[in-house]
Amino acid sequence: MRRTAVTPRPIKKATRPIVVPTKKRRWWSTIGGALYWVLDLLNLVVVFKKMIPGKDPATGKRRNATFLLWIFGIYAAMYGIASARYESALDRLEIRANVVMGQMINEKTRARACAQIGELQRVEIPLKPAFLSPRTTWLSFFGAEEIDKGTVKLLMDTVVSLKKELQGAMLHGVKLNGADLRGAILPRANLSGADLDEAHLREADLRDAWLWRAYLYKADLRGAILTGANLSGASLTGANMSGANLRDADLAGSSLSTVFVSGADLSGADLHEADLSEANLIFANLTGANLTSANLSGADLTWIRNWKSIRSINNTNIYRVKNAPEGFIEWALANGACEMEDVEAWRKNGCPPQEKQPEPIIPVGSTGEPKKPGQPPPSNASSGGQE
Repeated sequence: MRRTAVTPRPIKKATRPIVVPTKKRRWWSTIGGALYWVLDLLNLVVVFKKMIPGKDPATGKRRNATFLLWIFGIYAAMYGIASARYESALDRLEIRANVVMGQMINEKTRARACAQIGELQRVEIPLKPAFLSPRTTWLSFFGAEEIDKGTVKLLMDTVVSLKKELQGAMLHGVKLNGADLRGAILPRANLSGADLDEAHLREADLRDAWLWRAYLYKADLRGAILTGANLSGASLTGANMSGANLRDADLAGSSLSTVFVSGADLSGADLHEADLSEANLIFANLTGANLTSANLSGADLTWIRNWKSIRSINNTNIYRVKNAPEGFIEWALANGACEMEDVEAWRKNGCPPQEKQPEPIIPVGSTGEPKKPGQPPPSNASSGGQE
């Protein structure tokens, strides 16, 4: 059989179409090239190729990916850095706190140490990371900070342990919320801006203390001595001040909503622009108290004492006061108070001006004497009663 030579067919090479780059494609290619250059400069291109490798040129098979291993390694490194930052900041804060606590014990250095407590309690440190909580690790790594509650509690306990020896202490801005300060001796102490929410201050001595803009929400101040204390702008909402001595205290602009002041001595107290809405004033002594522009709407005035001796009640809102003594509302309205349901309108515009009652016109006789009812007109003396 005769064999014929078979000539192989020529392999046609795939020809790529020539694409003329447009202006838009040139722009994208320029940005892509620049981005690739930056990533390559940071060795991120190599990392990406390690995470998701291509095919092996010898076998043609795709290599095993190491993506999860790289992610775990990066996360572990982030946690290590965040944990080191947190521990370093906490150590510095604890050293400062220990120095202050040591100075508190010494009576000579106590005043200087007290002034640093509020500042230390407000120091923020990086968020504590948890390895099993990627969220906290992420936030801590990128700079999220918070106040260390352990340091706050430690310094608060130090103040409580010395509550009988803090006369005139500079404790402005301290956090003492919920602290047991019953019977504390704090005359002339500076507690301005202090956080005393729900603190126990029963029978505490706070004479002439400075509590300007202090936070005393639901604080227990029963029987506390606050004579001459400055409580202007303080938040006392829901506080219990039953039987407290507030003689000559400055409570101007303070929030006393729903406060219990039953049996308290408010003689000479300045309650200018104070919010006493829904307050309990049972048996309170109001001798010489200044209630100018105060909000008494809904307050319980059962058996209030010496209300006729109030220094000023001008522009005071007494809308729906409860159990007011007989004649109190009439007396208050006659002295500049008003009853307005819209509290916001009252705060903005005050009490509406009172309308003056027109004076009764009394007919006057020819002699200039007032005419009595039923009395005939006087006769003309010059004419002897004749025309």
